[in-house]
Amino acid sequence: MRLLFCHLRTHGDIIRTFPIIDSIKEMCPDTYIGYTCYENMVETCNLCSSIDGVFVQPRIPPVIDNVGGTRLLNCSMLEESINRIRDAKFDIYVDLQGVFQSALVGCLANIQCRIGKDRNNTKDGAYLFYTKIQAVTSLNKMERHFDVCKSIFPAIKPNCASTEWENHTLISIFPGSSHLGILKRWSITKYQKLRNKLGKKYSAKLILGPDEYDLMSFIPEELYKDVIRIKTWNDAKRIIEKSRIVIGNDTAYLHIAIWKQIPTIMICGPTNHIINGVWKYSDGASVVCPQKCKTKCDVWKGNCDKMHKCLDEISVDDVYSAVRKYM
Repeated sequence: MRLLFCHLRTHGDIIRTFPIIDSIKEMCPDTYIGYTCYENMVETCNLCSSIDGVFVQPRIPPVIDNVGGTRLLNCSMLEESINRIRDAKFDIYVDLQGVFQSALVGCLANIQCRIGKDRNNTKDGAYLFYTKIQAVTSLNKMERHFDVCKSIFPAIKPNCASTEWENHTLISIFPGSSHLGILKRWSITKYQKLRNKLGKKYSAKLILGPDEYDLMSFIPEELYKDVIRIKTWNDAKRIIEKSRIVIGNDTAYLHIAIWKQIPTIMICGPTNHIINGVWKYSDGASVVCPQKCKTKCDVWKGNCDKMHKCLDEISVDDVYSAVRKYM
């Protein structure tokens, strides 16, 4: 069997597709698994060794030349990608994103079996392109992907949680986020206080990716020795795999930890912890504000009319209580 999965973006969303891909590869090791995504997601896809090949597709640009209502879309930039996918002769296309472009590509590539989510869980009429529509009942994003694949693998389930982390002594703290998701950041001062409470039995390090180097200006010089700067997703993966516990905001780094079955303490503010947080098939917990914030902020534009209350009201002791179980 030859399967082609599609999720175009983002890093965190693509990482959340890895558990289903690993489970399929473990169940059917001879299955060829391809993945199609935008070019800037290729490095992320390469984190998953169960993916046998990555097929890049460009973004379809927005319509700017609409003549008489007839020129609604130009797909010509997809030609090379579609030809590569056709030549690979996939049996099944699994659209894990559910937007117009992700659904369209499987159809243009003439893949006869195209599976996706129902109309309530897709956008842009994506469900109209599928030959099999799979109802989605799970709320957690990682778990939803298992719902989608049950039409071809009825018995598929996540791998059991690993216990290898019990031999590790590193506690990895990821205090940052991308600049677009800056509303997800818990206070760097609170992270420093948490690190001080962790004691000397374990080695607690602050891990900063390229988008988070700006946090260095808030870290005292005496803590510089406990800061690790990483440059690539592979750097992050290697550190996470050596960790006993991973602590941080709702970011792609934490999704790597959940995928690799390392105990994960995710601090969730403006994002839904049920949808985005630690799921029931791995160790760890999502820590949320005791009083649910009823405001609707725009996470990706940095707008919040409650002045970050949903994160500010999460105390160091709240997070430490969740961490202690795995120390």
